Amino acid sequence: MQARRSVAPGLALAGLVSLFLPAAGRAAITSATVAPTGVAFGAFTQKATTGTISVIYTGTGNANVTLALSAGGSGSFGGRKMSHGTATLTYNLYQDSAHTIIWGNGAGGGQILSDRVSFMGVSPLTKNYTVFGLLPAQGQTAPGTYLDTIVVTLTF
Repeated sequence: MQARRSVAPGLALAGLVSLFLPAAGRAAITSATVAPTGVAFGAFTQKATTGTISVIYTGTGNANVTLALSAGGSGSFGGRKMSHGTATLTYNLYQDSAHTIIWGNGAGGGQILSDRVSFMGVSPLTKNYTVFGLLPAQGQTAPGTYLDTIVVTLTF
């Protein structure tokens, strides 16, 4: 008889805002607040799930923004790793539900998400960005809570 193992992988998204001031007289974002929610996979064999990065923009006109995600503790976009002590689980975060565009910082195969914010008389403006997580099937792992921390960098 095989014992059932409980594994509860999760991941924390931490926000970081980078502010680049535009030339005088141009429409711009004057502030932004990043409020990410974690991606929780729960018990698994192979699991796909989602999280959200909510950004509250304040400004006028239109502005281009980018959102980058760090590689986390593994330092690699080729397969991020969650850990529980010395045990690890490989997972990744994507910009699309088909899990083809790895969300990263523009290096090592991870792509930055680009967006255009149009206030059209509405400020503050909230935009939600979906993070698609995929935890592929893996061999036996130690039971426990697996975690990784991803830094979200918003540039405008």
